[in-house]
Amino acid sequence: NVTSVYSSIVDFIKQARYPITKQQIMQKFPGITDIVVSLSVDDNEVLNYFGEYLHACRLSISNEERKYLRRVIERVVNDRETHSIKEIWDIISVEQPAIMSRNGALIPFSAFSILEYLFREEFEFSRPYIAQQGVEIDRPGDRLHEAIYSSDEFAISDIKDFAKENRYQIYSML
Repeated sequence: NVTSVYSSIVDFIKQARYPITKQQIMQKFPGITDIVVSLSVDDNEVLNYFGEYLHACRLSISNEERKYLRRVIERVVNDRETHSIKEIWDIISVEQPAIMSRNGALIPFSAFSILEYLFREEFEFSRPYIAQQGVEIDRPGDRLHEAIYSSDEFAISDIKDFAKENRYQIYSML
């Protein structure tokens, strides 16, 4: 029964105290396909730590820490712009790194999953970007493309500044 396989995988993740990998899931359930794992970990209670998974019931975040995280997000997105999780990560990792490390979030993308789970009703989330509720999240590449094509002239330094500000990787200036 496919449904029981999905719920069994979610239960397996739920029992794990620390983030587990896709390989660990496949070892526990021999013969399952990548698509079955992908569909199983798409559960709202399963946090995607960029290739590792943690069940939301394993989060260890106090009410005060939750309020702190909300304040950090509000502080960053109050300009009604789209912001990368890396901006929020940089603040949290300096001010209160124990929150994320205690929950196995050792990289910004893991932190994104935690924040999205906690605040999905209060902010806009589109990996790896966060914005105020009601702000449409456009990809930096789309915004850069629009900026270039909407002007007659542009400077390479402007493109580099945009890329740096938006943490957008440009592989070739051509």
